[in-house]
Amino acid sequence: MENIEYEEDTEHEEFGDDDLEFLEEIERNAGGLNSDNEELDDFLPENYSISYEKLNIYMELITNRSPDTVYAFNTEFYINLSKNGYNEAKKHTEKIDIFSKHKLFIPAIFEEKNLCGLVYVNFIQKFIKYYDNLGGQNLVCLKLIMNFLISEFLDKKKKRKDFHPKDWLLINVNDLPRQDDHKINIAFVCKCAEYLSRDAPLDFTLIKLKRMFYQINSEIDHKKLTRPISET
Repeated sequence: MENIEYEEDTEHEEFGDDDLEFLEEIERNAGGLNSDNEELDDFLPENYSISYEKLNIYMELITNRSPDTVYAFNTEFYINLSKNGYNEAKKHTEKIDIFSKHKLFIPAIFEEKNLCGLVYVNFIQKFIKYYDNLGGQNLVCLKLIMNFLISEFLDKKKKRKDFHPKDWLLINVNDLPRQDDHKINIAFVCKCAEYLSRDAPLDFTLIKLKRMFYQINSEIDHKKLTRPISET
């Protein structure tokens, strides 16, 4: 199935003195490394994975940056949907009209595989995409989200004729850099959602993702997203 091309975002946020100090802190932690895997692994802490709790905070930061057009769910949503069905999952949208947004981001946790994928819903271009940095595909997950959208529209809008599932594409994204490191999985989900939320190309490598470990944690600590760090 044909993938949809994205245009690179060319707008940049203006930064003040506090923001520059924040960026310098990130660069001090993540900088000064070459592209050698062993040296990078030695520099990183022994456990550089990111918790689901921090993932939830990061999703909230993505929502807060573009509240009119973007909504990012927390990890409980997909768990509830997959285990308990729509009636439980709809509790997550009681105070939000998802159909007023342009984009949804859904961390999809598969506990039996110790894996988290990312689902990206685009209401403008009418597609649902699944991203997995370990190379997996998940049509079941894509169909589950489509069925949720149908049920949510019926429940909240009380009509079906305005929502046409046949107009939508369900896509497993294959053209991703393969990253076999399970510990970097949540960092991938965080940055994948952050990049897509501003229409940036997914051009990061495993090396860059490991450098982004510090950026993600700093952004969570400061409760503010910032521009990507350089790879070199």
